[in-house]
Amino acid sequence: MPRRILIPLGCSVTISAFLLLLSCSDDVINNYYPPASAATARISGQLYPADSGLVVLEGDTTIEVNINWIGVFQAAGIPEGTYDIFVVPANHGRRIYRDVYISSERPFIQGYIIVSVLPWPFFYETPSGNSTISDFQTEIEIVSSEQLNLDDLKSLSYFEPEIAGEWIESGGSSNFVYQYLSTLDGSQIFTLPPTTTYTLHIDKSVRTVDGKTLDSDGALTFSTEDLELHLSGDLTNRGNVGILEPDLRIYFTTCVSEAAVREAVTFDPPIPGLWVATGCGEDLFDLPDPSYSFKYFMFESTLPAEKDYTLSVSKSIGLVAGSPVGGDSVFHITTESYGIIEIYPSDRGTIRGPRYAHVEFNAVMDTASVEASFSITDVDGEVLPGWPRWVNSNRGYLYYFDEPLISNSIYRIGLTTDAKTAEGMNLTREFESIFFTP
Repeated sequence: MPRRILIPLGCSVTISAFLLLLSCSDDVINNYYPPASAATARISGQLYPADSGLVVLEGDTTIEVNINWIGVFQAAGIPEGTYDIFVVPANHGRRIYRDVYISSERPFIQGYIIVSVLPWPFFYETPSGNSTISDFQTEIEIVSSEQLNLDDLKSLSYFEPEIAGEWIESGGSSNFVYQYLSTLDGSQIFTLPPTTTYTLHIDKSVRTVDGKTLDSDGALTFSTEDLELHLSGDLTNRGNVGILEPDLRIYFTTCVSEAAVREAVTFDPPIPGLWVATGCGEDLFDLPDPSYSFKYFMFESTLPAEKDYTLSVSKSIGLVAGSPVGGDSVFHITTESYGIIEIYPSDRGTIRGPRYAHVEFNAVMDTASVEASFSITDVDGEVLPGWPRWVNSNRGYLYYFDEPLISNSIYRIGLTTDAKTAEGMNLTREFESIFFTP
């Protein structure tokens, strides 16, 4: 009859004639069986995800090795031989390794052993149990260590709530993918509604091709992300949105109906314009990007400077599958002040022999006031002589130097608040930029 030996994790037990000595080390050696002269082997591994449990080796001898709370097991002194090795986690499905020969030269060293929340013979799933997934994840995948009956899996499993789709084999009858499909505005795209918890139920009657059934009923639970909105705009002149042809875009974490966005997303005070979709595919082969974006096309090309707006998203309007937006529903926008949005040479930059300086404004400027307020000086504060030129409908100002700049020197470009826009608005802050010549 086979003997059963329990080897605690990481302990070596040496018992004197009076059982007075007890010690632990990295190796675990059974001192009673086999004899000291017998060949022995080592085993080790780590569960992923981490779980405690037991490793059972069944051969001429049955040996049990504990798995600690971080999923690690290791033991030495295992009698050489052929074993069926059962890795039995406390909270995951077991793994089985059949007819494994181990010896001093062929230890059972596994590194990471992947385990599943589903019962044997499953050992991998994506999404993992109790995880939160992107609404754009296009499929559910489960992997088995044994070939399974696909018809059983189709008839004896279901999602709660229902996900329309179908189980298919992927690379063999031990790897299965559930591809699901959802419809938005008449265009078919792969997506799931946000803020939803799903459970995949698999009946234990599902059989392997050899006729074995699962260890137990299985359940895999996962959730989709909340629906969130992210606002993007120009970031210049201390405002978070530019005033000159501003780029106003919103990004959701899933596909959102264009009609619903136009109804749900508003500006206060109003900005005349229209939200237009710029993301998501229109057919099965053009999958959506990780976020779904909209651009706001304004009916006028500019916004007033230094003005506060509120972008609001109504929570009463279901943007996707009846789900309102999650998280913040109000976003504050401040347009930038009048001023310079681009300069050459760049601030704190080093440039060899520039022939001119160029500043670009975010508004049409009053040329006389800018020329009177603009200066470029050397390290001693002396003004560099030159001549002006206006471009880009009086938004771009170039100042050409009469003489070449000195090497290994520092120059300062300045503009005072006496500079005005064509509508008579003074700049709200002075401008200064420094550059170097090598």
